Amino acid sequence: AGSKRVFGHVVPRKGADETDYVANLAVKIIEWLGHTDLTLKSDNEQAILALVTRSLELIRVRVEQAKKISSETSPAYDSQSNGGTEVGIMLIRSIFRTLRLGLEARIDRRIPVDQAIIPWLLEPSCLLINVKTRGADGLTGWARARGRNFAKKLLGFGGQILYKLPVNGPHAPANMDAKWADGTLVGYSWNTNTFVMATREGGITTARSIT
Repeated sequence: AGSKRVFGHVVPRKGADETDYVANLAVKIIEWLGHTDLTLKSDNEQAILALVTRSLELIRVRVEQAKKISSETSPAYDSQSNGGTEVGIMLIRSIFRTLRLGLEARIDRRIPVDQAIIPWLLEPSCLLINVKTRGADGLTGWARARGRNFAKKLLGFGGQILYKLPVNGPHAPANMDAKWADGTLVGYSWNTNTFVMATREGGITTARSIT
């Protein structure tokens, strides 16, 4: 796409799934990007073609700004025809590897690939590419898509932080309770502009303010 924005997610299975988890991710991404003309490109594998078909169905129903929507497949056995995708995968893998090695160095422990924290590394890897890599025009992928630079703090994955509890709602602290809690930073929600933390109690929460 023109923004050169990359996305990466861990999905339950290849292709379409029963709950439309992957297709809904595609809808959310396209809504965020704001494109009006769309071409979904894929290879010729049946599972992926089924996913593209389902994604197109949901996009047509739920993405109002999308006026022109189509799909396109690459020639059989020719991955190079999707060169932009291949480069994106290479970049994500390299940043993912760097974040994993950095975390292992900080905790002085090897993290196996089936450990629960591993999937959380994927989206921060993409975020770093999108907010730090500048093209020939001097802009990042985030700036091209949103019209402004990424303004939040960039902190190390797995870092220990304090996050501000909500002022209102069921999780808001009482008047005399602490207003901040400690957690482990595991990402950034690009859809809600909040940080994502693992809590001491073992849950996942978000907050706009951290320190």
